[in-house]
Amino acid sequence: MYKLLLLLSFTLLLQPIFAQTPYEDSEYKKSATYDQAMAFYRELESSTKKVKIINYGSTDVGKPLEVVVVTGNGVTIPDVLRKEKKRFVMVINGIHAGESCGVDASMMMVRDLATDNAYAPLLDNLVVLVIPVYNIGGSLNRSCCTRANQVGPEEQGFRGNGRNLDLNRDFIKADSRNARAFQKAFQTWRPDVLIDTHTSDGADYPYTLTLIHTQKDKMQPALAEYMTKTMVPDLYDAMGKSDYQTCPYVDTYKETPDSGIVAFMDLPRYSTGYASLWNTIGFTTEAHMLKSFEDRVESTYIFMLSLLKTVNRDRVFIQRARDEAIKSASSQEEFVLKWKLKTTNPNKIPFTGYTASYKKSKITGMDRLWYDRDRAWKRDIPYYDTYTAELKVTKPEAYIVPQAWSEVVDRMKISGVEVKQLSEDIEIDAEVSRIQSYESTPYAYEGHYLHYNTKLNKATEKCRFFAGDYVIYTNQGETNRYIVETLEAEGPDSWFSWGFFDEILFQKEYFSAYIFENEAEKIVAENPSILEALNTAKASDTALANNSRAQLDFIYQRSKYKEKVHNRYPVVRVDKKAKLPLKK
Repeated sequence: MYKLLLLLSFTLLLQPIFAQTPYEDSEYKKSATYDQAMAFYRELESSTKKVKIINYGSTDVGKPLEVVVVTGNGVTIPDVLRKEKKRFVMVINGIHAGESCGVDASMMMVRDLATDNAYAPLLDNLVVLVIPVYNIGGSLNRSCCTRANQVGPEEQGFRGNGRNLDLNRDFIKADSRNARAFQKAFQTWRPDVLIDTHTSDGADYPYTLTLIHTQKDKMQPALAEYMTKTMVPDLYDAMGKSDYQTCPYVDTYKETPDSGIVAFMDLPRYSTGYASLWNTIGFTTEAHMLKSFEDRVESTYIFMLSLLKTVNRDRVFIQRARDEAIKSASSQEEFVLKWKLKTTNPNKIPFTGYTASYKKSKITGMDRLWYDRDRAWKRDIPYYDTYTAELKVTKPEAYIVPQAWSEVVDRMKISGVEVKQLSEDIEIDAEVSRIQSYESTPYAYEGHYLHYNTKLNKATEKCRFFAGDYVIYTNQGETNRYIVETLEAEGPDSWFSWGFFDEILFQKEYFSAYIFENEAEKIVAENPSILEALNTAKASDTALANNSRAQLDFIYQRSKYKEKVHNRYPVVRVDKKAKLPLKK
C-alpha cells in the first residue's frame, strides 16, 4: 500500500503544474485580455509538446489570428492526423468581444487537456483547435460599459472589430482580414465539429446556457440523423446532469417564450452556417446575459468538455457519417438556395420560463415587458425547427466569371475553390441571368446594402469571353455547395446579394430627350407593338402618363439602343456541350 501511494505521489509530481487563468485569479470577476490570453497559451506551449500555436494571418487590427492546436502527440500536420483517424474539434471565442465567457472557459479547458492526465484519453483520438480571441480589435477596445444588458465581467470588449464589422456576419463575404485568416485555418483543418461561444440577448428565463446547432434540414441526411437523434440529446442530457440544464436557443416565435421557440437558420454568413457548407456540425453556445459571469464561463466549459467526450465516444460513427455526407454532397445535382420556416404542427419541447407580463414604464408611461422571476412555470411549448425548400437550383457544368470581378474569385480561392482560366478569347452559348427585380436594406448592413427577394429572367445567349476569364467547375466534391450558394444570384448569401456586383445595377448610357424624340418616332413606326404597350401602360400608370421622358425611356428600353449590360448578371452558367479552352 505504501509503495502504491508513493508511486501515485511520484506520478502526480511528474504532471506539469500550471498557473490559474486571470479569470480564476480574479475570483471569477474578470475576463482575460487578449494579451493575457496569448501570454497564457504561449507559456503552455513552452511547457508541453501537446500545445502548438499556429499563425494564419493578420486581422484588421494588425494582430495575427492564431490557432492553439492541442494534440496528444505533438503532431500538427492535418493529413498525418487524419490518417491516424483523429477527429478535429474547433472552438471560436470572442467573435463578439464583449461576450467573452468562451475566452476564459477555453483557457481552462486547454490547460486541463494539456496538463491533467485524466484527459489524456481524449487526446488519443481528438485534435482540439482553439481560436483564443477571434475579434482581436473588439477585445482591445474594452470598457466597463460596452454591454448594457449583461451582468459582468468587470470589463468587456466591443462587438465591432478593427473596421467596425460584426464578424459573425462576415464568414461568407469575408470583408475582414479576420474572416480570410479564419478561412485559411478552417480549410486547412476542415473540422468535424465547430463550437462558437457567445452570450445571448433577448428574453429572461432560468437557463444559463442555450444552444444553436446547425439547422438539420440543410444538412446531409447521415449527419442530420446523427446530430438530432444522438449528439444533441446526449449533450442536453450531459448538461442536465451538471448544474446547467440546457435548452435550444430562445428565439421566440412571438414576443415571449411561451409562444414557442424558432430554430435558428444559420446562413453561411454565420460561423456555423459557413462550416456546414463542408459538412461540419456546428454549435453556437449562448450563455445568458443576466446570469453571473462565473456561471456563464463554467457552463460553457462544461459544454465544451461534454462535447469533446461525445465526439470521442462517437468518433468512428462521426467519421462514417461525414464520409457518407461528403460522398452524397459530391454527387448532388440540386441545391436549395432559400428555406422557409414551417409554422404548422410544430414539435413540442419541455421548457421552464418566467411569467411575462406588462406594467407601466416609469420612463415613458407606456406598457413595458418584464419577467417575474418569482412566478416560474414549466410546460411543453412549440418548437418550430423545420424548414422547407423555397427555391432550388440545379448546378451547371461550370460557371464563368469575367476577370473584372476578381474580388469574388479571390475570396473563393481562400475557401478552397479550384479556379481555372480561359487560355483564349471565345464566343459560346451560355445561360445568362438578368436582374428583373430586387429589394435592398434601407441602411448599410455590415458594409453593404444587402439585396433580397431577387427575381431573375434567364435565357440562353451568345456570350463573348476573354483569355484570363475565370472558369469554376462544379465537380469539386462537397465544395460545390459553397460554389452554388455564392454564385447563384438569388441565394440570400450570394455575391450578388452582398452587393459585389452592384455596378451592373446602374445604367451607364442615356439619351437626350429632344434628340431621341425623332428616333422614337421611327422605332414605334417600325414596331407598333411598342406603342401599343406604352398606351396600355399609360392607362394604368398615371405617373407614366404624365411624364414625357419616362414614356421615351419606355420606348428606349424596348429598342436596339437598350444598354445590354444594365442589370445583366455577369456570371453565366455553361453546360457540358461548351468546349472551354483552359490555361494549363
